Amino acid sequence: MAETLISSEEFGMEPVDLEDIRSRLKVLSEMQMSLVSSSDASSVDTKKLEHCSFDLQEMFKQLEAEEQNIASLGIDDLGKIFFCF
Repeated sequence: MAETLISSEEFGMEPVDLEDIRSRLKVLSEMQMSLVSSSDASSVDTKKLEHCSFDLQEMFKQLEAEEQNIASLGIDDLGKIFFCF
């Protein structure tokens, strides 16, 4: 069974799958590496992506460590926390 941040429909929200978030962070990191190695990318875009990727990963680590405090957060709430642009 997948690890979730919200484990029931009690809050009227869809569960947030931690493995899905980890997987998406991995994809973001891979995209970042691809962009960095691409000659088409401007240094501004590359720096922005690096900064955003790092911030997302750090925020996720912090949220994961404080999971009991975020059990009532829904996807919209997490989106607001993770929004970095």
